[in-house]
Amino acid sequence: MTIAVPNKGRVREPSFRLLEDIGIKADMNDERRLILPTSRPGVRVLLARSMDIPLYVVRGVADLGIAGEDAMAERGIRVGSPPWPGGPSVANLLPLDFGACKVALAAPRGVKTPKSIATALPRITAEYCRKTGINADIIVLQGALEVAPRLGIAEAIVDQVATGTTLRENGLRILDTIMETRICLIGNPDSLKTKKKETDRIALCVQGVLEARKRVFLRVNAATDAVRDMVVKLLPAMKSPDVGLLASGGYTVAAAVPKRGLEDLVMELKSAGGSGIVVEALKLIIP
Repeated sequence: MTIAVPNKGRVREPSFRLLEDIGIKADMNDERRLILPTSRPGVRVLLARSMDIPLYVVRGVADLGIAGEDAMAERGIRVGSPPWPGGPSVANLLPLDFGACKVALAAPRGVKTPKSIATALPRITAEYCRKTGINADIIVLQGALEVAPRLGIAEAIVDQVATGTTLRENGLRILDTIMETRICLIGNPDSLKTKKKETDRIALCVQGVLEARKRVFLRVNAATDAVRDMVVKLLPAMKSPDVGLLASGGYTVAAAVPKRGLEDLVMELKSAGGSGIVVEALKLIIP
């Protein structure tokens, strides 16, 4: 089983953290090898350029990969679940909880319809220009795109934008958003069949980790039936809270609750008569 992971960039570290959270820790002692053994027997990690990962997955070099939707679009690879017929395709197993951004056209103030565009995404840029009727020379550059207009290389750029800070620091503004893009766990269609047990296991664990990151485990005691009923109504459980009896009398109520709004929830539980409130981190939630 081979999993392709970005070898550098903002998505690299979150990708390795995700693998570690599902029990797959890569041996990072010698990254020059590019193919790294892991703590799980039979599983290895392939370090690759972000733009190359969809190609490695579609050709079966890697069984699974962590890649952006923009990289798949740039490679002309169809994405689906199940995969689309009639061309190179990968299965999009899960959107991940990091690395989301947008691909945007940006230029200095005063430029509305650029005559030249610098980008590392020529396919996406050419398709955008065709659809919008922009007649521009496309100049392919790798890295430091934000300085291209200032250096006179191009009037505008098409690039990935997360916060927009780098654009603003270089005197650029967004003219148009071409696409919103997420980082996804993708799979080779053949591998999903021939290695179904392994790929299903990894996808299920990833899904469980992503769900666990959004929630915490909360337990609260209720001294009376009335308090118990109020606490049960207040807890935003996935299905319904777990209610048990305390040896000393009263009840204990527990649920996996969203992290968002946790402080307000704790105060509401306390006001309702709850006591002994305990909040714990979760590692895995399997739906």
